[in-house]
Amino acid sequence: MLNDLCGIRLSTAAVIIGWIGGAISLLWIVLFSVCLANIDEVTKVVIDHLNDTSIPEERIHSGIVIISSLYVTINAINLIASILLIFGTIKERHLLLLPWLINSGVSLFFNGLYFITILVLGISVGSAFSSVAVSIISGGISLALQIFIWYGMYSLFKQIQCGRDQRQYLLHHNRGSYPSYTNF
Repeated sequence: MLNDLCGIRLSTAAVIIGWIGGAISLLWIVLFSVCLANIDEVTKVVIDHLNDTSIPEERIHSGIVIISSLYVTINAINLIASILLIFGTIKERHLLLLPWLINSGVSLFFNGLYFITILVLGISVGSAFSSVAVSIISGGISLALQIFIWYGMYSLFKQIQCGRDQRQYLLHHNRGSYPSYTNF
């Protein structure tokens, strides 16, 4: 288990990660909400930039609504998980860190699949490997950083859990072992 994350205490790193994640999620929620509010204009811009004119406008409109709604929902979940990460760290409640750990674990899984797909495509292309190499290197660094941060937050989860268990043990076993000075 880790004791710090890049030289920063795990609890401090968790609060920083929570604030950054919350701010980014809030920014994306606002962006996609504006996109949903101006869906007709966005649809026109997308149609103007598409080379394929055989796709009906209603399908493009529906696709944009579905994708934007999906991203708003995902970012709302990320925002809630980031807020719970902050409060769980401050209040030392290990169960409040679980939503962030689960959410980030799911994200790690999909990013891992994406990285493997890019790697397989890069190897299968062969001659144009240099054009895919940047995606492979940046994807690998991003995935490694995500795993490192997730492991750090998991270490914090275990530290808080162990500390809580120790406090419960001490409270339970020391009950009644102190002499009573009220009975003379």
